[in-house]
Amino acid sequence: MPLRKIKIFYLSFNANNFVHSDIPKIRGYIGRIFSEYDLLHNHNIDTGKSIYRYPRIQYKLINKKIYIIVIDADDILKKLFFELDIIEMNFKKVELKEKELIVSDKHLGLSDNLISYNFLTPWIALNQDNYINYKAFSFQERQKLLEKCFKGNIFSMCHKTNGLDYF
Repeated sequence: MPLRKIKIFYLSFNANNFVHSDIPKIRGYIGRIFSEYDLLHNHNIDTGKSIYRYPRIQYKLINKKIYIIVIDADDILKKLFFELDIIEMNFKKVELKEKELIVSDKHLGLSDNLISYNFLTPWIALNQDNYINYKAFSFQERQKLLEKCFKGNIFSMCHKTNGLDYF
């Protein structure tokens, strides 16, 4: 299969006032402010039900910076960049004085080379059912289960219906 070019935007701002547990609150705040964009919150605007798909907009706290990572959704990115000036949560307003935007073209597809990856934030690999099995498994069985979950995550990311439309 040919490589698919994807554009990734990294919008960041200093996060001295934030901790990891604030990330879901930031996502919720931004989702409420820009509720017309279901990619920001992954809920159906009409019904409120969850939309199960690969998150093309992700919220991260890395090295004391909040990152909003936007994959192939530049219309939403422009709105965030130009209109998101404060974040309100926990009864406080945090002014976003300095924003940084990095644009990166990446290629999604198969490679003949071995590629090594590092997780910058925790990966939540197991759902409730898998966790019950995981606890009962031997070390080797646990490794196999984690590999299976990781492969499933990659497949979901690449899938046409709910992912980045690679296959």
